[in-house]
Amino acid sequence: MRRLFEFKDNFYAFILKGGLLVLAVMIFTLFAADGARAVGFIVDSTVDAVDDNPGDGFCDDGSGSCTLRAAVMESNALPGEDEILLSDDVYILTIPGTDNFAADGDLDIRGDLIITGIGADETIIDAANLTRVFHLIDDDDLAQIEVEITGLRIQNSIAGNAGGAIRNVSEILYLEGVSIQDSTAPRGGGIYIGPAAPLRYSTPRLSTTARRTTPAWSGAEAYTTQARLS
Repeated sequence: MRRLFEFKDNFYAFILKGGLLVLAVMIFTLFAADGARAVGFIVDSTVDAVDDNPGDGFCDDGSGSCTLRAAVMESNALPGEDEILLSDDVYILTIPGTDNFAADGDLDIRGDLIITGIGADETIIDAANLTRVFHLIDDDDLAQIEVEITGLRIQNSIAGNAGGAIRNVSEILYLEGVSIQDSTAPRGGGIYIGPAAPLRYSTPRLSTTARRTTPAWSGAEAYTTQARLS
């Protein structure tokens, strides 16, 4: 799961050194060790817009841009482990809703995925007090998806059920260099981890501004039976 694309470090170095914006979507197709197809999407727009045709292999919101939501939708529709690369921008979620396919509301992740930002002070996903940000969900009860999120900040997220910023009932989640701020939910104001969901983390930054709305539950930052993050 810790496989990262070889071009990633060079790509970020190129952007930071030259101060350039990626103006066209760049899609890299690789093959993992087991032969499964893996696709990398470079998000080049901060607009919150859906993918024009999920499953065609192109992250495109219909205007030629690759948005974060479109990248997640495209990843969900493709087999194998994919990666989404984010730059030093603020990505604001603006589409309300409750579907489970990332077309509206939170970003539902339904397959193996790596989401990589530059750092928690540079890459920000803002839910605008409209929704949570990530929901790990899989219809296969016999297998778990694996999701890795690194180098970004989640802020202003809210949920009516457990998991203000991230909800993970039964999948495998790895966090590194992730900051959560101003997040609210009845349980797990920052993160909700279900009893069957392993959480692997390295130096998480969970702000004390993540809070629960039901005082009887312990752990404002994270509610989990697997690890204590607060």
